[in-house]
Amino acid sequence: MATADLTSQAYRHLHRRLVSGELPAGTVLSENKLAAEMGISRTPVGDAVRRLAAEGLVEQVPRYGTIVKTISLQDIEDVYELREAIEPYAARKAASRVSATQLQQLEVLCKAIDGLSAQVDAGECEELTGEMLRRFLAADLAFHMLIVHAAANTRILSVVESTRVVSQVFRIRRTRHDSAVVHAACSHHRKILAALADGDGDRAAEWMLKHISRSKEETLAFHQQATGERVPVKSEFSLELGDDIRAELEWLERDDAE
Repeated sequence: MATADLTSQAYRHLHRRLVSGELPAGTVLSENKLAAEMGISRTPVGDAVRRLAAEGLVEQVPRYGTIVKTISLQDIEDVYELREAIEPYAARKAASRVSATQLQQLEVLCKAIDGLSAQVDAGECEELTGEMLRRFLAADLAFHMLIVHAAANTRILSVVESTRVVSQVFRIRRTRHDSAVVHAACSHHRKILAALADGDGDRAAEWMLKHISRSKEETLAFHQQATGERVPVKSEFSLELGDDIRAELEWLERDDAE
């Protein structure tokens, strides 16, 4: 098998274990051990680990190794703020570009979550855990990614694919979703789909923003309750400017002074 195919295989294997919670935060990943488990060489495993590091799921620490990243409230807020900015725009564009086939596929995904919601209503369970949670998250992810595909913008797709991976890990680490979460997702997805079917981009964007914002609030609240951590005020820290930008600013300031 080609190295690229083995890298994809290793990536999917590790991603699945991260999303399932099998590899919790703080776990040290041994590339040699992982390669032996999968029956492949270390090279594709190393490539897969670097891809996961680029996506923010693991951290490569010099002279120590690769560690499953501990997620902070700030990480969660940053990812969801990016989703709030991008996915409503994608939904607005998708309203004029979505195909009949894609609408049918979105309907199938809505029915999948409808079915889980019905199980909750029937008293079969009060919350989703285990396999039911996995099915819920898979349908939710597919629904959002299908809308981004329908927007037909490869740059947006690339950004959303990266952030959705991280936000799914945030959500799976909650270990359970109660009935309110399932019902809200079901209702929001239905409203987004109806807007897309009507070709109403503004309405699709509005409901997408409401949907993501609710998910952000729920995830932040759960994480904060579990860890006692608080979200830092944005003014409490600043991002370092790159050398090229600092140099440009210094040049402009000198030019202005003259």
